[in-house]
Amino acid sequence: MAGPGDALSEEEVAGVYEWLDSLPLTRTKRNIYRDFSDAFTAAEIVHHYLPRLVDMHNYPPANAAKQKISNWNTLNNKVLRRLGYALRESTIAALVAGKPGEIERVLLQIRAKIDHY
Repeated sequence: MAGPGDALSEEEVAGVYEWLDSLPLTRTKRNIYRDFSDAFTAAEIVHHYLPRLVDMHNYPPANAAKQKISNWNTLNNKVLRRLGYALRESTIAALVAGKPGEIERVLLQIRAKIDHY
């Protein structure tokens, strides 16, 4: 598994996409980088597996960068840390900006943490 900042292999990326396709998400997947930029879908994924950890009302869909950052910080502090995973500010900024490759790395880590929870 790739570490922070490492590029994922094609197999890892394909695995992330297959996993996402298997989940009953409320939003239609259009542009993965934009779809995950506000943390709503990431919160929804964790909620699917661990509903007691995530209160979905804490993650309003957002277009403004400030609210997207707030959503990611909430997910990071209230949920991901409980899973033993924490995002850096630079990672959150990259997710909010829709930096290609970033969400796949984060989702791979989230999936691993969910599997070990």
